[in-house]
Amino acid sequence: MILMLYQIVSVKYFTEIGKQSADKIPKGTKSFKEYMITNPNANSLYLVLTSSDEVLQIINSLKSQKSTGHDGISTSLLKQIQFAISTRLTVILNNSLENGQVRHLSC
Repeated sequence: MILMLYQIVSVKYFTEIGKQSADKIPKGTKSFKEYMITNPNANSLYLVLTSSDEVLQIINSLKSQKSTGHDGISTSLLKQIQFAISTRLTVILNNSLENGQVRHLSC
């Protein structure tokens, strides 16, 4: 009986806490539209170019595994050769971002 009462009280608490919290937030005077940036080119997308440091950071954040992906390269191998490939990989990535094309490299 006590457990059932506790469950009922818990359910009531969690079903009401959202509204109670929302009611404590002061009402704004502006419409949400006033916070939106007016962009004459709303259908465009801009990607910031990357750097060798960012490429190295991303390689280091990968989980080390000996298994390979569809490209036949393991993350363990990438981490071993990261300093040798980071500059060239950065150029390839930035060219892809600037030109909108992915260059297919053959080994």
